[in-house]
Amino acid sequence: MRLTRMPDPGGPWLAIDCATDLAGLALVADDRLLEERHWSSRRRHTRELGPALEAMLERQGLGVTELGGIAVAIGPGSYTGLRIGLALAKGLAMGADLPIVGVPTLDILAVALSAPACPRSLPLWAVLQAGRGRVVAACYPAAEAATAGRPAAWPDPRALSVMQVADLARLATAPAWLAGELDASARRQLAAPGLLFLPPAASLRRASWLATLGRRWAAAGMADDPAALAPIYPVQP
Repeated sequence: MRLTRMPDPGGPWLAIDCATDLAGLALVADDRLLEERHWSSRRRHTRELGPALEAMLERQGLGVTELGGIAVAIGPGSYTGLRIGLALAKGLAMGADLPIVGVPTLDILAVALSAPACPRSLPLWAVLQAGRGRVVAACYPAAEAATAGRPAAWPDPRALSVMQVADLARLATAPAWLAGELDASARRQLAAPGLLFLPPAASLRRASWLATLGRRWAAAGMADDPAALAPIYPVQP
């Protein structure tokens, strides 16, 4: 990866998401999506993330110092995956003196399903699977628009805990939307009148939205100190 020029404050933003088995990378400029890739890494982040990023930058003819900043998923999520993604993002940010923004994992899903991108009149439950029939879930209210900074009413990611699907079924009262990592068994347990399961296309954590949030939050003065940025792990029951 080239480190040949001074950082470009107006350059495209890079997004790195290794929070779960589904890895994501994106490059987003002011007016267009340059490139986006998602793949099932299945705990192969160490071997696959660096080469995938290097290939993406080469295809776009970009060096790291031509970027405008880096947005990275900080959790909840996989213990190992989060650390791999953060290590790469922090290394690039410190090496090229780029702004870095850590974005809670479920916010990446929620921003695409919230105003102004997607006005909705119902709460949204965003879900990550946590293994052994467990999930991490957060409820995003309908009224809050994801504009400049992080909406105050969005859930605190540090307060989220691992729960059984049955626990989520008691919390997710209808009417509401549900989106994210929900397998067939979870869907059966959560099936109830008024709970709307969004299809897989609407349940994908898109890295391009991660990059968009990073740019917005940096412009609102919410860039992070790369040395202090740390992953968020869900509270264990």
